[in-house]
Amino acid sequence: IRSTQTNLGQLIARSMAFGFNDGVDAALVNGGSIRIDDQLEGTITSIDIFRVLPFGGGILKVELKGSLLKEVLDYGKSRAGKGAYLQRYNIEEKDTWFINGSPIDPDKSYTIAFSDYLLKGFDIPFLKPDNKGVSSIYTPLNSELGSDIRKTVIAYLKSLN
Repeated sequence: IRSTQTNLGQLIARSMAFGFNDGVDAALVNGGSIRIDDQLEGTITSIDIFRVLPFGGGILKVELKGSLLKEVLDYGKSRAGKGAYLQRYNIEEKDTWFINGSPIDPDKSYTIAFSDYLLKGFDIPFLKPDNKGVSSIYTPLNSELGSDIRKTVIAYLKSLN
């Protein structure tokens, strides 16, 4: 979970987009926030999700420049084996970074769901609200699904039934 894209990491990131009714271009979560990277088998319960994501935290809807997004992705890739490695939804790397099947345009703005921890600059030092590449940040209200990443994952899993 801290060195390669995993099914669990992708599921969590996918859930983050679901938390905004898929009104984002992609989603990113730091691998270090995912604490159990075992194989989860059988019926997955809410307790399993709380064990996987014990810290919880909100999901932020961030509009940022493609140039900053590429910098964030490159930094996360360089941190393979560390907590700053990023699990992704709708972003892939080929010869360059792609979002929704197209190369990331450094001049375009993208809306990305981020775990709130990532915007504190602890894992990625330059990823903070005052970075000039960040245009806007939406923080969900407590009544909204995105207010806790665990609620979002649970709701997403329930939607699959």
